[in-house]
Amino acid sequence: MKFRSLYLIFIAIGIYILNAGSSTGVGSVLNNGFTGAPGEEPGCFASSCHTDGNAFNNVTTIEVLDKSTNLPVTAYDPGVVYEVRVTIDAPGAAAYGFQMVCLNSADNSDVASFTNPGADVKVITAAITSRQYAEQSAKSTTNTFTVDWTAPSATASADVTFYASGNAVNGDNMFSGDDPANATLTLTKSAASGVEDQNIKFKMNLFPLPTSDQLNISVEGEFKGDFFLEVFNDVGMLMFEKEINLNRGINDLSIDVSAYSAGNYTLRIYQNNQYKSGRFIKI
Repeated sequence: MKFRSLYLIFIAIGIYILNAGSSTGVGSVLNNGFTGAPGEEPGCFASSCHTDGNAFNNVTTIEVLDKSTNLPVTAYDPGVVYEVRVTIDAPGAAAYGFQMVCLNSADNSDVASFTNPGADVKVITAAITSRQYAEQSAKSTTNTFTVDWTAPSATASADVTFYASGNAVNGDNMFSGDDPANATLTLTKSAASGVEDQNIKFKMNLFPLPTSDQLNISVEGEFKGDFFLEVFNDVGMLMFEKEINLNRGINDLSIDVSAYSAGNYTLRIYQNNQYKSGRFIKI
């Protein structure tokens, strides 16, 4: 009986130490991923360690925000830096933690590229999965975590999926009484982002930036002829199309964007297979 009691005490101490250590990030402690992504162990965030299911009715969400407007996006432009926000909505929890990864949706390769971690966040690479993760650096009393993410380059672009696990804990440094939940978010490559300058040799200036009603377009070059002007929103939907005639020298144009929703837009002018594009923000 005495040895059994000592054994149980050592087990309890071990659980306490493991849980206290994982409060600084489960990936740092176990060198593995626990986000629910393909190829990962279910682990603590799948209720195999932190248990009691819906203790705080945890709803974990992921948002990817345009850094210039602070608005969520559903598609990304290659090479652009976005802010990723994980929110753990669990009223009554004493503290919060999370882990997140970003993978190519087609082949599950790592496309995390996390930088500039926010408060109580760190970026690690787990040896077991060889993937980069953002996770809590300490047990946090704030339920929102942020980190910057650089979208894949144009040559490597594909749909990407973020996988995150958020944990709402009761603060007793044990595994019971907590409430883990998983979340996913998939972004497509913006259709407009495929529009790149191709051979058209002219200058294009968009102003004012940002704009709330009228967008002015100044085009200057040694050419003339009929062109098309198009505007796409941040998910690649065509918002506006018009045939325009351009002359040699300076051409001043304008379009009314007052009815557009706030967000990022791409404007392009093209003729045959030649393009010129620019970005603007509607507020």
